[in-house]
Amino acid sequence: MGRIRIVWSSIWNFLGKHFITVGCHKNLDTALYAIDSLKQLATKFLAKDELANYHFQKDFLKPFESIIQFNPSVAVRDMIISCVYNMIHARADNIKSGWKSIFGVLTAAASDNNEKIVRPAFNIVVDIRTKLFELIADSFFVEFVNCLVAFGKNQAYKDISLGAINSLVFCAGQLANGNVCRLKEGGVEQGSFVGQTDSSFSAEDQHIKYWFPILTGFAEVVSHPHIDVRTIALERLFDVFKDYGSMLDGPLWNLVFRGVILPIFVGVRIGINDRPKDESDVWIQTTCMHATQSLVGLVSHFFDKISFLLDEVLALLTSFVLQDAENLAEIGCTCLLLLVMKDGGRFTSYMWDIICITIEHILEHTKPAEVFLPPPRTSRRTRRASSMTPKEEVLGAGVGELPLSATHSEDESIAAENGEGGDEAWAQRLGRVPDSDVDGEGGYGEGIAGGESKRDPLEQMRLKLQRVTPPRVNHFSSITAVKARASVHLSLLQAVGDIYAEHGSVMSLANIRDLVQVVLSSWQFANSANNNMALRTTLSPTGIMSKIIKIEIGSMSCCVRLLFKLYTEEDPQKQALGASLLLPTIKSVIEEFVNTALSLTTGYTQAKASLVIQILEALYLLPNNQFEENLRAIYHYLIAMMASDNKDLRAVLQVLFVRVGTMHNLAEVTWTPPPPAINVADTTTPQQQQQPQQQQQSQQQQQSVAQPRQQ
Repeated sequence: MGRIRIVWSSIWNFLGKHFITVGCHKNLDTALYAIDSLKQLATKFLAKDELANYHFQKDFLKPFESIIQFNPSVAVRDMIISCVYNMIHARADNIKSGWKSIFGVLTAAASDNNEKIVRPAFNIVVDIRTKLFELIADSFFVEFVNCLVAFGKNQAYKDISLGAINSLVFCAGQLANGNVCRLKEGGVEQGSFVGQTDSSFSAEDQHIKYWFPILTGFAEVVSHPHIDVRTIALERLFDVFKDYGSMLDGPLWNLVFRGVILPIFVGVRIGINDRPKDESDVWIQTTCMHATQSLVGLVSHFFDKISFLLDEVLALLTSFVLQDAENLAEIGCTCLLLLVMKDGGRFTSYMWDIICITIEHILEHTKPAEVFLPPPRTSRRTRRASSMTPKEEVLGAGVGELPLSATHSEDESIAAENGEGGDEAWAQRLGRVPDSDVDGEGGYGEGIAGGESKRDPLEQMRLKLQRVTPPRVNHFSSITAVKARASVHLSLLQAVGDIYAEHGSVMSLANIRDLVQVVLSSWQFANSANNNMALRTTLSPTGIMSKIIKIEIGSMSCCVRLLFKLYTEEDPQKQALGASLLLPTIKSVIEEFVNTALSLTTGYTQAKASLVIQILEALYLLPNNQFEENLRAIYHYLIAMMASDNKDLRAVLQVLFVRVGTMHNLAEVTWTPPPPAINVADTTTPQQQQQPQQQQQSQQQQQSVAQPRQQ
């Protein structure tokens, strides 16, 4: 051992390979003897300090790492762990580059399923964290974090995984406190990101080098098969974001979103994953909602700092909503509503524009339009289209940049007819335009952040949504998929009403008009399907038509609430918009009911009757001048509806006629407005009104008319 280190380095190039060969020998005694000899040499070698800028220790200890990786013997692996433990406790102060090989040994042990190997190795890691952290913080922090991540991913021992997660939280705190690397001095220069403030960490290589192993490690453990482990990992990840997110600047947040948060959802948003399908389904059922709600909460918590990522979050939620899996679609719809309801008051005009574009896109693509298409055929072209799947790697890409090679395989004319994309969009899908030319450099939130762009920001948003939209088919898909899509469509219609009721005062006139038009489009589609008798006869046994009936009634119910609220707004522009749309809409509904459904008693006509009742009750609540103005155009239909067998409808008509008589002094009665049957801002559909409540309202209305007659 008296030779100089440079000589030992040359000798060890040969001796190290020999020790690895003997240490992996099939004869256990031979392997153990080699490891014992290696331990004695290493202990003597570590007695000397390592010179600066040399890495002899790492090379000297490398055989331990190789042997534990390739020798399956439990006795051999256990002896290596014992050797590492002894070297650390005897020579910790002298270990320099040797830490790299030591963490390599511990990382290899973390993937073992034998408790005799995993638990002692993890105890060594805990000792390093609690007693020797300052020795490894400067140069081997990343190796230490990677070792913890390996223990966190161990599937055999839940308590070890949870302990590793807590250690990762400790590492994040040490990094944020400046105990690992020097924090950035002063603030950051004003860039293209909105809400940028003084931050301790930026997108420079040094900060990315330390933060990403921790954050991506949490993200990897979130896919752990044990629900307790992945739940704790998810919670701790977003706790770290909330505790230290204010120290990250905008560009670093951008990288974190693409490199850490999006990979958590990569399997569910495009339908491919490392996990088996059944395991992926379990993750969706148990963890996906929690993860998505945490993301929405994070956006709300740091809204001023990371609002430039709103378009990417919307694209991610859209990819959920447009999946065939109904539970995943409901998660996307619920979290989209949660995001808008929580932060709608802070949205800029551009943000509301992309919110409305997203809602329009989802409603358009969740219409069960396949009901008008022929059943699937087993032609060569159909089989080829159904077998197309995404093949490109997407880790690290933005949601709007997901490469879906099968996204628009056969029905390319649909998007063109809807004005979505155009020639440039199709060129992009076919690979003729590089992504950088579509989204500009960076491609994230430039419309919000104010950076220069080669394309209109709203057009960029439409392209993002197009790229996460599954392919349309030119035949009738499965009954389950069509019914699931109809349920999601109905949920989103309900959400539109909730959004307007909460934030209608801050939405622009153009946004409101667009929402009304897209809701009316849903009604027109459903109404057309329901009036097709051949279609109803064919599909009624499947239960699809009952969903479409709910879409027709729900969409018009939502539209009625929006228009009546607009019509009574104090803003003259909104009131004028409501006036221009309200009368034609309610007149068409009432006219159709009188002409086609008045004398029928089917479930469909009863649903239509409930919709007409909602319209008349909302009309009843208008001031006298607005009431009379609208009543004049539909009065003859009201007279015709008196012949209806529906008692609730006749009761509402009775009250309306009493009000008309009182207003024009046609009857010697004192008209007292009864309690309103509904609130036009209410978000429930007519089908959700309970029958006992309707009967009680009918009795109250009849009493209000009967009392003046008795006098």
